[in-house]
Amino acid sequence: TEREREGSSESESDERERKRESERKMSEFEFKSDGG
Repeated sequence: TEREREGSSESESDERERKRESERKMSEFEFKSDGG
């Protein structure tokens, strides 16, 4: 059970990181298009 909990929490953090990365890329793209 402990291992399962760890896995679930890990996948959650991974998903959050992916979302943050996608958001950062979007903001970067917007900034580039805005400045360009």
